[in-house]
Amino acid sequence: MTSTLPEIPPALIQADKLPSLPLVATEILRCMQDDDATLEDLTRVIGRDPALEKKLLELANSAMFSTGGSPITTLQRAVAQLGLKTVELMSLSFALAGALPTQDAGGGLDVAQYWQRSVIGAVAARTLLARLGSHETDEAFLAGLMGHIGKLVTAQCLPDDYAPVARAAGGWPSLAQEAAALGFHSSDVSAALLASWSLPPRLVEPVAYMLQAEAMPLGVLPESRRLVPLMQLAQLAATTHCEEERGPAFAAFQAGVEERLGWTSEDIDVYFAELDLGIGELAPLFSLSLEDRLSPAEILADARLQMTRIRLRTAAEPTKTALGKEGLREQTETDPLTKLANRSALDEFLGRHLAARRNGTAARALGIVKLDIDRFQHFNEAHGREAGDDVLRMVGYVLAHETRKLDLAARYGGEEFVVVCPETNPFGLKALGERLRKAIEGQTVMVDGRERRVTASFGAACTTRIGAASDGEQLLELADHYLAKAKENGRNRCEVYPKMQLPDAA
Repeated sequence: MTSTLPEIPPALIQADKLPSLPLVATEILRCMQDDDATLEDLTRVIGRDPALEKKLLELANSAMFSTGGSPITTLQRAVAQLGLKTVELMSLSFALAGALPTQDAGGGLDVAQYWQRSVIGAVAARTLLARLGSHETDEAFLAGLMGHIGKLVTAQCLPDDYAPVARAAGGWPSLAQEAAALGFHSSDVSAALLASWSLPPRLVEPVAYMLQAEAMPLGVLPESRRLVPLMQLAQLAATTHCEEERGPAFAAFQAGVEERLGWTSEDIDVYFAELDLGIGELAPLFSLSLEDRLSPAEILADARLQMTRIRLRTAAEPTKTALGKEGLREQTETDPLTKLANRSALDEFLGRHLAARRNGTAARALGIVKLDIDRFQHFNEAHGREAGDDVLRMVGYVLAHETRKLDLAARYGGEEFVVVCPETNPFGLKALGERLRKAIEGQTVMVDGRERRVTASFGAACTTRIGAASDGEQLLELADHYLAKAKENGRNRCEVYPKMQLPDAA
Protein backbone atom coordinates (compact mmCIF):
# COMPACT_ATOMS: atom_id res chain seq x y z
CA MET A 1 0.00 0.00 0.00
CA THR A 2 1.21 3.52 -0.74
CA SER A 3 2.02 5.71 2.24
CA THR A 4 0.40 9.15 2.43
CA LEU A 5 2.41 11.93 4.04
CA PRO A 6 1.47 15.59 4.54
CA GLU A 7 2.86 18.30 2.29
CA ILE A 8 4.73 21.39 3.44
CA PRO A 9 2.16 24.18 3.94
CA PRO A 10 2.33 26.82 1.15
CA ALA A 11 2.95 29.57 3.72
CA LEU A 12 6.23 27.92 4.68
CA ILE A 13 7.31 27.35 1.09
CA GLN A 14 6.67 31.01 0.33
CA ALA A 15 8.74 32.00 3.36
CA ASP A 16 11.75 30.56 1.49
CA LYS A 17 13.74 29.88 4.67
CA LEU A 18 13.38 26.13 4.89
CA PRO A 19 16.59 24.45 6.09
CA SER A 20 18.44 22.31 3.56
CA LEU A 21 19.76 18.83 4.16
CA PRO A 22 23.42 18.88 5.30
CA LEU A 23 25.89 17.44 2.79
CA VAL A 24 27.05 14.69 5.15
CA ALA A 25 23.42 13.66 5.74
CA THR A 26 22.90 13.50 1.96
CA GLU A 27 25.87 11.15 1.67
CA ILE A 28 24.63 8.98 4.56
CA LEU A 29 21.20 8.70 2.93
CA ARG A 30 22.86 7.76 -0.35
CA CYS A 31 24.65 4.92 1.41
CA MET A 32 21.41 3.84 3.11
CA GLN A 33 19.61 3.68 -0.23
CA ASP A 34 22.43 1.83 -2.00
CA ASP A 35 22.06 -1.93 -1.53
CA ASP A 36 25.71 -2.37 -2.48
CA ALA A 37 27.05 0.16 0.06
CA THR A 38 29.37 -1.29 2.71
CA LEU A 39 30.57 -0.29 6.14
CA GLU A 40 33.75 0.93 4.50
CA ASP A 41 31.78 3.28 2.24
CA LEU A 42 29.92 4.68 5.25
CA THR A 43 33.16 5.01 7.23
CA ARG A 44 34.69 7.14 4.45
CA VAL A 45 31.65 9.46 4.47
CA ILE A 46 31.74 9.90 8.25
CA GLY A 47 35.52 10.33 8.27
CA ARG A 48 35.16 13.49 6.18
CA ASP A 49 33.27 15.16 9.07
CA PRO A 50 35.49 15.35 12.19
CA ALA A 51 32.65 16.47 14.48
CA LEU A 52 30.49 13.53 13.40
CA GLU A 53 33.40 11.12 13.77
CA LYS A 54 34.00 12.37 17.34
CA LYS A 55 30.35 11.83 18.28
CA LEU A 56 30.36 8.27 16.93
CA LEU A 57 33.48 7.45 18.93
CA GLU A 58 31.84 8.79 22.09
CA LEU A 59 28.71 6.82 21.28
CA ALA A 60 30.63 3.58 20.79
CA ASN A 61 32.34 4.07 24.18
CA SER A 62 29.11 4.85 26.05
CA ALA A 63 27.64 2.24 28.37
CA MET A 64 24.54 2.13 26.20
CA PHE A 65 26.53 0.82 23.19
CA SER A 66 29.85 -0.46 24.54
CA THR A 67 30.51 -4.18 24.87
CA GLY A 68 33.34 -3.65 27.36
CA GLY A 69 37.05 -4.10 26.82
CA SER A 70 39.55 -1.43 25.87
CA PRO A 71 38.36 2.04 24.80
CA ILE A 72 37.57 2.44 21.11
CA THR A 73 39.83 5.05 19.53
CA THR A 74 39.36 4.58 15.80
CA LEU A 75 36.37 5.17 13.60
CA GLN A 76 36.83 1.77 11.96
CA ARG A 77 36.49 -0.03 15.32
CA ALA A 78 33.53 2.12 16.31
CA VAL A 79 31.72 1.35 13.06
CA ALA A 80 32.49 -2.36 13.32
CA GLN A 81 31.14 -2.52 16.87
CA LEU A 82 27.99 -0.49 16.31
CA GLY A 83 26.98 -2.22 13.07
CA LEU A 84 25.77 -0.82 9.77
CA LYS A 85 22.19 0.12 10.68
CA THR A 86 23.09 1.79 13.98
CA VAL A 87 25.91 3.74 12.35
CA GLU A 88 23.61 4.86 9.54
CA LEU A 89 20.73 5.99 11.73
CA MET A 90 22.72 7.46 14.61
CA SER A 91 25.04 9.31 12.19
CA LEU A 92 21.97 10.62 10.37
CA SER A 93 20.51 11.75 13.72
CA PHE A 94 23.70 13.64 14.62
CA ALA A 95 23.98 15.16 11.14
CA LEU A 96 20.38 16.39 11.08
CA ALA A 97 20.61 17.77 14.60
CA GLY A 98 23.85 19.55 13.74
CA ALA A 99 22.08 21.54 11.03
CA LEU A 100 19.55 23.07 13.44
CA PRO A 101 19.95 26.24 15.53
CA THR A 102 20.78 25.92 19.22
CA GLN A 103 20.04 29.55 20.07
CA ASP A 104 16.90 31.67 19.73
CA ALA A 105 15.52 31.06 16.24
CA GLY A 106 12.80 33.70 16.49
CA GLY A 107 9.08 33.13 16.58
CA GLY A 108 8.88 32.95 20.37
CA LEU A 109 9.79 29.27 20.59
CA ASP A 110 11.76 28.21 23.66
CA VAL A 111 14.76 26.70 21.86
CA ALA A 112 16.32 25.35 25.06
CA GLN A 113 13.06 23.53 25.74
CA TYR A 114 13.04 22.30 22.14
CA TRP A 115 16.41 20.59 22.54
CA GLN A 116 15.53 19.19 25.95
CA ARG A 117 12.31 17.64 24.69
CA SER A 118 13.91 16.39 21.47
CA VAL A 119 16.90 14.69 23.08
CA ILE A 120 14.96 13.27 26.03
CA GLY A 121 12.20 12.14 23.65
CA ALA A 122 14.80 10.35 21.51
CA VAL A 123 16.36 8.62 24.51
CA ALA A 124 12.92 7.76 25.92
CA ALA A 125 11.94 6.10 22.64
CA ARG A 126 15.18 4.16 22.30
CA THR A 127 15.07 3.03 25.94
CA LEU A 128 11.47 1.84 25.64
CA LEU A 129 12.14 -0.13 22.45
CA ALA A 130 15.27 -1.63 23.98
CA ARG A 131 13.33 -2.83 27.03
CA LEU A 132 10.89 -4.54 24.67
CA GLY A 133 13.70 -6.29 22.76
CA SER A 134 12.84 -4.46 19.53
CA HIS A 135 15.21 -4.22 16.57
CA GLU A 136 13.90 -0.71 15.82
CA THR A 137 15.68 1.16 18.63
CA ASP A 138 17.68 3.37 16.27
CA GLU A 139 14.63 4.24 14.15
CA ALA A 140 12.84 5.20 17.36
CA PHE A 141 15.76 7.40 18.44
CA LEU A 142 15.81 9.31 15.15
CA ALA A 143 12.02 9.76 15.19
CA GLY A 144 12.10 11.05 18.76
CA LEU A 145 14.92 13.46 17.96
CA MET A 146 13.21 14.85 14.85
CA GLY A 147 9.64 14.74 16.17
CA HIS A 148 9.49 18.46 16.99
CA ILE A 149 11.58 19.88 14.14
CA GLY A 150 8.41 21.36 12.65
CA LYS A 151 8.11 23.74 15.61
CA LEU A 152 11.62 25.04 15.05
CA VAL A 153 11.12 25.43 11.30
CA THR A 154 7.74 27.15 11.61
CA ALA A 155 9.02 29.55 14.27
CA GLN A 156 12.03 30.38 12.10
CA CYS A 157 10.14 30.74 8.81
CA LEU A 158 7.00 32.50 10.10
CA PRO A 159 8.17 34.31 13.25
CA ASP A 160 5.47 36.98 13.19
CA ASP A 161 2.70 34.37 12.90
CA TYR A 162 4.17 31.86 15.33
CA ALA A 163 5.28 34.23 18.10
CA PRO A 164 1.77 35.02 19.45
CA VAL A 165 0.93 31.31 19.57
CA ALA A 166 4.19 30.46 21.31
CA ARG A 167 3.90 33.30 23.83
CA ALA A 168 0.34 32.31 24.74
CA ALA A 169 1.53 28.74 25.38
CA GLY A 170 4.61 29.64 27.42
CA GLY A 171 7.02 28.90 24.57
CA TRP A 172 5.71 25.43 23.70
CA PRO A 173 2.33 25.36 21.90
CA SER A 174 0.31 22.19 21.45
CA LEU A 175 -0.65 20.86 18.01
CA ALA A 176 -4.22 22.03 18.59
CA GLN A 177 -3.09 25.56 19.44
CA GLU A 178 -0.90 25.68 16.32
CA ALA A 179 -3.67 24.38 14.07
CA ALA A 180 -6.21 26.86 15.46
CA ALA A 181 -3.90 29.83 14.87
CA LEU A 182 -2.08 28.82 11.69
CA GLY A 183 -4.32 26.34 9.89
CA PHE A 184 -1.64 23.61 10.15
CA HIS A 185 0.50 22.15 12.91
CA SER A 186 4.13 21.31 13.43
CA SER A 187 3.89 17.50 13.22
CA ASP A 188 2.77 17.80 9.61
CA VAL A 189 5.62 20.22 8.97
CA SER A 190 8.13 17.83 10.58
CA ALA A 191 7.02 14.93 8.41
CA ALA A 192 6.79 16.97 5.21
CA LEU A 193 10.27 18.42 5.70
CA LEU A 194 11.88 15.03 6.35
CA ALA A 195 10.08 13.59 3.33
CA SER A 196 11.34 16.50 1.18
CA TRP A 197 14.85 15.53 2.30
CA SER A 198 14.20 12.04 0.84
CA LEU A 199 14.15 10.22 4.15
CA PRO A 200 12.29 6.93 3.62
CA PRO A 201 8.68 6.55 4.85
CA ARG A 202 9.76 4.08 7.56
CA LEU A 203 11.62 6.98 9.21
CA VAL A 204 9.13 9.73 8.39
CA GLU A 205 5.82 8.11 9.38
CA PRO A 206 6.68 7.69 13.09
CA VAL A 207 7.59 11.39 13.16
CA ALA A 208 4.32 12.29 11.43
CA TYR A 209 2.02 10.43 13.82
CA MET A 210 3.78 9.94 17.19
CA LEU A 211 1.99 13.04 18.57
CA GLN A 212 -1.27 12.34 16.75
CA ALA A 213 -1.59 8.57 16.60
CA GLU A 214 -5.35 8.91 16.17
CA ALA A 215 -4.74 10.58 12.78
CA MET A 216 -2.63 7.70 11.44
CA PRO A 217 -4.17 6.60 8.09
CA LEU A 218 -4.64 3.03 6.95
CA GLY A 219 -1.92 3.34 4.33
CA VAL A 220 1.04 3.54 6.71
CA LEU A 221 3.70 0.85 6.66
CA PRO A 222 3.19 -2.12 9.01
CA GLU A 223 6.35 -1.21 10.93
CA SER A 224 5.01 2.33 11.43
CA ARG A 225 1.70 0.99 12.76
CA ARG A 226 3.72 -1.07 15.21
CA LEU A 227 6.12 1.73 16.17
CA VAL A 228 3.82 4.77 16.45
CA PRO A 229 1.89 3.65 19.60
CA LEU A 230 5.22 2.97 21.32
CA MET A 231 6.55 6.36 20.22
CA GLN A 232 3.41 7.90 21.69
CA LEU A 233 4.17 6.25 25.04
CA ALA A 234 7.78 7.42 24.89
CA GLN A 235 6.66 11.00 24.25
CA LEU A 236 4.42 10.83 27.31
CA ALA A 237 7.44 9.67 29.32
CA ALA A 238 9.48 12.56 27.94
CA THR A 239 6.72 15.02 28.81
CA THR A 240 6.61 13.57 32.32
CA HIS A 241 10.35 14.17 32.54
CA CYS A 242 10.32 17.72 31.09
CA GLU A 243 7.19 19.44 32.38
CA GLU A 244 6.48 20.73 35.87
CA GLU A 245 2.81 19.83 35.39
CA ARG A 246 3.68 16.19 34.75
CA GLY A 247 0.67 14.51 36.37
CA PRO A 248 -1.60 14.29 33.28
CA ALA A 249 1.19 12.98 31.03
CA PHE A 250 2.28 10.43 33.60
CA ALA A 251 -1.30 9.24 34.13
CA ALA A 252 -1.65 8.66 30.39
CA PHE A 253 1.77 6.95 30.24
CA GLN A 254 0.95 4.65 33.16
CA ALA A 255 -2.43 3.70 31.71
CA GLY A 256 -0.83 3.07 28.31
CA VAL A 257 2.00 0.81 29.48
CA GLU A 258 -0.31 -1.09 31.83
CA GLU A 259 -2.82 -1.78 29.04
CA ARG A 260 -0.45 -2.29 26.11
CA LEU A 261 2.63 -3.78 27.77
CA GLY A 262 1.32 -5.19 31.05
CA TRP A 263 3.78 -3.12 33.08
CA THR A 264 3.63 -2.78 36.84
CA SER A 265 4.75 0.18 38.97
CA GLU A 266 8.10 -1.55 39.39
CA ASP A 267 8.52 -1.80 35.60
CA ILE A 268 7.84 1.93 35.33
CA ASP A 269 10.41 2.70 38.05
CA VAL A 270 13.06 0.63 36.24
CA TYR A 271 12.24 2.28 32.90
CA PHE A 272 12.63 5.81 34.28
CA ALA A 273 15.92 4.81 35.94
CA GLU A 274 17.21 3.47 32.59
CA LEU A 275 15.93 6.60 30.86
CA ASP A 276 17.89 8.75 33.31
CA LEU A 277 21.11 6.82 32.59
CA GLY A 278 20.58 7.19 28.85
CA ILE A 279 19.98 10.91 29.15
CA GLY A 280 23.17 11.28 31.18
CA GLU A 281 25.18 9.56 28.45
CA LEU A 282 23.64 10.96 25.28
CA ALA A 283 22.70 14.51 26.28
CA PRO A 284 26.33 15.73 26.16
CA LEU A 285 26.58 14.57 22.53
CA PHE A 286 23.95 17.21 21.73
CA SER A 287 25.42 19.85 24.08
CA LEU A 288 22.33 19.57 26.27
CA SER A 289 22.80 21.05 29.74
CA LEU A 290 21.87 18.75 32.62
CA GLU A 291 21.82 21.38 35.37
CA ASP A 292 19.12 21.11 38.04
CA ARG A 293 17.99 17.72 36.69
CA LEU A 294 15.69 15.84 39.06
CA SER A 295 16.41 12.21 39.86
CA PRO A 296 14.06 9.51 38.51
CA ALA A 297 12.72 8.96 42.03
CA GLU A 298 11.93 12.66 42.41
CA ILE A 299 10.25 12.86 39.02
CA LEU A 300 8.07 9.81 39.69
CA ALA A 301 7.19 10.89 43.22
CA ASP A 302 6.09 14.31 41.94
CA ALA A 303 4.20 12.79 38.98
CA ARG A 304 2.34 10.32 41.20
CA LEU A 305 1.48 13.03 43.72
CA GLN A 306 0.08 15.24 40.97
CA MET A 307 -1.83 12.30 39.49
CA THR A 308 -3.37 11.55 42.89
CA ARG A 309 -4.43 15.17 43.29
CA ILE A 310 -6.07 15.10 39.87
CA ARG A 311 -7.99 11.95 40.79
CA LEU A 312 -9.14 13.44 44.08
CA ARG A 313 -10.22 16.64 42.35
CA THR A 314 -12.05 14.61 39.70
CA ALA A 315 -13.83 12.58 42.35
CA ALA A 316 -14.92 15.75 44.15
CA GLU A 317 -16.01 17.52 40.94
CA PRO A 318 -17.07 14.80 38.50
CA THR A 319 -18.12 17.27 35.82
CA LYS A 320 -14.71 18.96 35.77
CA THR A 321 -12.35 16.21 34.73
CA ALA A 322 -8.75 16.66 33.65
CA LEU A 323 -10.00 16.07 30.13
CA GLY A 324 -12.53 18.89 30.30
CA LYS A 325 -16.21 18.63 29.45
CA GLU A 326 -15.68 18.12 25.74
CA GLY A 327 -13.00 15.52 26.38
CA LEU A 328 -15.25 13.66 28.81
CA ARG A 329 -18.11 13.70 26.34
CA GLU A 330 -15.87 12.39 23.58
CA GLN A 331 -14.53 9.67 25.87
CA THR A 332 -17.97 8.48 26.97
CA GLU A 333 -19.54 8.63 23.50
CA THR A 334 -16.72 7.14 21.42
CA ASP A 335 -15.85 3.51 20.80
CA PRO A 336 -12.15 3.35 21.82
CA LEU A 337 -11.14 0.85 19.12
CA THR A 338 -12.80 2.24 15.98
CA LYS A 339 -13.09 5.92 17.08
CA LEU A 340 -16.70 5.91 15.88
CA ALA A 341 -19.71 6.74 18.01
CA ASN A 342 -20.58 4.01 20.50
CA ARG A 343 -23.98 2.42 21.17
CA SER A 344 -24.92 5.09 23.72
CA ALA A 345 -24.18 7.92 21.30
CA LEU A 346 -26.08 6.08 18.55
CA ASP A 347 -29.18 5.72 20.73
CA GLU A 348 -29.06 9.40 21.69
CA PHE A 349 -28.61 10.57 18.07
CA LEU A 350 -31.35 8.31 16.71
CA GLY A 351 -33.65 9.27 19.58
CA ARG A 352 -33.33 12.97 18.80
CA HIS A 353 -34.21 12.46 15.15
CA LEU A 354 -37.12 10.19 16.01
CA ALA A 355 -38.51 12.77 18.43
CA ALA A 356 -38.17 15.56 15.85
CA ARG A 357 -40.19 13.56 13.30
CA ARG A 358 -42.78 12.00 15.59
CA ASN A 359 -46.37 12.30 14.33
CA GLY A 360 -45.23 14.06 11.21
CA THR A 361 -44.21 13.29 7.65
CA ALA A 362 -40.93 14.61 6.26
CA ALA A 363 -40.04 15.15 2.62
CA ARG A 364 -36.86 13.09 3.03
CA ALA A 365 -36.68 9.88 4.99
CA LEU A 366 -34.76 8.89 8.12
CA GLY A 367 -32.60 5.94 7.13
CA ILE A 368 -30.55 3.19 8.75
CA VAL A 369 -27.71 1.26 7.15
CA LYS A 370 -26.59 -1.78 9.11
CA LEU A 371 -23.48 -3.72 8.15
CA ASP A 372 -21.70 -6.80 9.36
CA ILE A 373 -18.16 -7.94 8.51
CA ASP A 374 -18.39 -11.20 6.59
CA ARG A 375 -17.05 -14.31 8.38
CA PHE A 376 -15.39 -12.15 11.02
CA GLN A 377 -15.33 -14.86 13.69
CA HIS A 378 -13.55 -17.19 11.28
CA PHE A 379 -11.01 -14.42 10.51
CA ASN A 380 -10.41 -13.90 14.25
CA GLU A 381 -9.90 -17.60 14.86
CA ALA A 382 -7.52 -17.93 11.90
CA HIS A 383 -5.42 -14.80 12.43
CA GLY A 384 -5.86 -13.75 16.06
CA ARG A 385 -7.65 -10.99 17.90
CA GLU A 386 -5.04 -8.32 17.12
CA ALA A 387 -5.57 -8.83 13.40
CA GLY A 388 -9.32 -8.74 14.01
CA ASP A 389 -8.94 -5.42 15.82
CA ASP A 390 -7.05 -4.07 12.79
CA VAL A 391 -10.03 -5.03 10.62
CA LEU A 392 -12.44 -3.24 12.96
CA ARG A 393 -10.23 -0.15 12.95
CA MET A 394 -10.13 -0.25 9.16
CA VAL A 395 -13.92 -0.42 8.89
CA GLY A 396 -14.20 2.44 11.38
CA TYR A 397 -11.84 4.51 9.22
CA VAL A 398 -13.87 3.81 6.07
CA LEU A 399 -17.17 4.72 7.73
CA ALA A 400 -15.73 7.91 9.18
CA HIS A 401 -14.40 9.07 5.81
CA GLU A 402 -17.11 7.83 3.43
CA THR A 403 -20.25 9.10 5.18
CA ARG A 404 -21.74 12.59 5.12
CA LYS A 405 -21.23 15.11 7.92
CA LEU A 406 -24.92 14.98 8.83
CA ASP A 407 -24.84 11.15 9.15
CA LEU A 408 -23.72 9.29 12.26
CA ALA A 409 -21.56 6.17 11.92
CA ALA A 410 -21.42 3.99 15.04
CA ARG A 411 -20.16 0.65 16.23
CA TYR A 412 -23.28 -1.30 17.12
CA GLY A 413 -21.53 -4.19 18.80
CA GLY A 414 -18.90 -6.78 17.92
CA GLU A 415 -18.39 -6.67 14.15
CA GLU A 416 -21.71 -4.87 13.49
CA PHE A 417 -21.92 -1.18 12.57
CA VAL A 418 -24.79 1.22 11.94
CA VAL A 419 -25.02 4.46 9.96
CA VAL A 420 -27.96 6.76 10.72
CA CYS A 421 -28.86 8.96 7.75
CA PRO A 422 -31.23 11.80 8.75
CA GLU A 423 -32.10 12.86 5.20
CA THR A 424 -32.16 10.14 2.55
CA ASN A 425 -34.27 7.77 0.42
CA PRO A 426 -33.89 4.15 -0.75
CA PHE A 427 -31.74 5.22 -3.70
CA GLY A 428 -29.43 7.23 -1.42
CA LEU A 429 -29.14 4.30 0.97
CA LYS A 430 -28.26 1.96 -1.88
CA ALA A 431 -25.61 4.37 -3.14
CA LEU A 432 -24.13 4.76 0.34
CA GLY A 433 -24.17 1.03 0.98
CA GLU A 434 -22.40 0.30 -2.30
CA ARG A 435 -19.83 3.03 -1.69
CA LEU A 436 -19.03 1.64 1.75
CA ARG A 437 -19.02 -1.95 0.49
CA LYS A 438 -16.52 -1.19 -2.27
CA ALA A 439 -14.33 0.90 0.04
CA ILE A 440 -14.08 -1.91 2.60
CA GLU A 441 -13.45 -4.51 -0.10
CA GLY A 442 -10.68 -2.32 -1.51
CA GLN A 443 -8.78 -1.94 1.78
CA THR A 444 -6.19 -4.36 3.13
CA VAL A 445 -4.83 -5.17 6.57
CA MET A 446 -1.39 -6.60 7.23
CA VAL A 447 -1.38 -10.04 8.88
CA ASP A 448 1.96 -11.75 9.46
CA GLY A 449 3.54 -9.65 6.73
CA ARG A 450 0.82 -10.38 4.16
CA GLU A 451 -2.05 -8.20 2.94
CA ARG A 452 -5.51 -9.57 3.72
CA ARG A 453 -8.90 -8.35 2.52
CA VAL A 454 -12.33 -8.63 4.07
CA THR A 455 -15.83 -7.87 2.84
CA ALA A 456 -19.03 -6.73 4.51
CA SER A 457 -22.75 -7.22 3.96
CA PHE A 458 -25.27 -4.37 4.21
CA GLY A 459 -28.95 -3.98 4.93
CA ALA A 460 -30.81 -0.65 4.83
CA ALA A 461 -34.26 0.80 5.39
CA CYS A 462 -35.84 4.24 5.73
CA THR A 463 -39.13 5.93 6.55
CA THR A 464 -40.60 9.40 6.12
CA ARG A 465 -43.08 8.95 9.00
CA ILE A 466 -42.46 8.26 12.69
CA GLY A 467 -45.56 7.63 14.77
CA ALA A 468 -44.09 6.28 18.00
CA ALA A 469 -40.76 5.82 19.75
CA SER A 470 -40.91 2.11 18.93
CA ASP A 471 -40.66 2.95 15.23
CA GLY A 472 -36.94 3.49 15.71
CA GLU A 473 -36.54 -0.09 16.90
CA GLN A 474 -38.66 -1.30 14.01
CA LEU A 475 -36.46 0.62 11.57
CA LEU A 476 -33.36 -1.03 13.02
CA GLU A 477 -35.00 -4.46 12.82
CA LEU A 478 -35.99 -3.82 9.20
CA ALA A 479 -32.41 -2.90 8.29
CA ASP A 480 -31.26 -6.03 10.12
CA HIS A 481 -33.75 -8.13 8.12
CA TYR A 482 -32.30 -6.82 4.84
CA LEU A 483 -28.78 -7.41 6.16
CA ALA A 484 -29.76 -11.06 6.68
CA LYS A 485 -31.04 -11.14 3.09
CA ALA A 486 -27.67 -9.80 1.87
CA LYS A 487 -25.91 -12.66 3.65
CA GLU A 488 -28.38 -15.23 2.32
CA ASN A 489 -27.82 -13.95 -1.21
CA GLY A 490 -24.06 -14.48 -1.10
CA ARG A 491 -22.57 -11.79 1.21
CA ASN A 492 -20.54 -8.74 0.12
CA ARG A 493 -23.70 -7.05 -1.14
CA CYS A 494 -26.23 -4.42 -0.09
CA GLU A 495 -29.99 -5.09 0.16
CA VAL A 496 -32.36 -2.14 0.67
CA TYR A 497 -36.03 -1.98 1.73
CA PRO A 498 -37.59 -0.31 -1.34
CA LYS A 499 -40.32 1.76 0.33
CA MET A 500 -40.23 4.96 2.39
CA GLN A 501 -42.73 3.94 5.08
CA LEU A 502 -42.49 1.16 7.64
CA PRO A 503 -44.48 -2.00 6.73
CA ASP A 504 -47.29 -1.39 9.24
CA ALA A 505 -47.85 2.10 7.83
CA ALA A 506 -47.47 1.19 4.15
